[in-house]
Amino acid sequence: KKSKGEQSRESIYNSMDESKEYNLSLEVVTDGEPVRSLCLIKEESSSEDEYSIVTGSQGGLLSCLSVPSCTTSIQPGGDGTRHPHNITSLLSVESGGYVSGCKDGVIRIFDGAHSFSGELKGHENAVTSLAWLPLSCSDDSSPVKELLL
Repeated sequence: KKSKGEQSRESIYNSMDESKEYNLSLEVVTDGEPVRSLCLIKEESSSEDEYSIVTGSQGGLLSCLSVPSCTTSIQPGGDGTRHPHNITSLLSVESGGYVSGCKDGVIRIFDGAHSFSGELKGHENAVTSLAWLPLSCSDDSSPVKELLL
């Protein structure tokens, strides 16, 4: 018996029209290095239907593509968004900001306006992925997200 994930993948594959030609419709401008991670965020100063695709490059640069306006900004938060190594993971957070994981082992926190908010150190090796779990981190059950963001 197939798992639900296998059934989903099979359903998507079967629904693809192999005779249809697909064309590139958008391109994210970066520093010329390969994009290694991306996340979707709701722009803080935009209308309800505007989002941004934030990308992290192998060269340590964040770029932002606004959708649907298709405007691109490199280092949207200025020099504070530059990472010293490969940006290996990005995760959007409910507050409108995002968190980056880097090959230098540091997790960096950015608000919805792309301003650097802080960092979490402690990993001895690269941060290769990020996930959000709504857990408590103290005896008084204060949520982690309220403490971090």
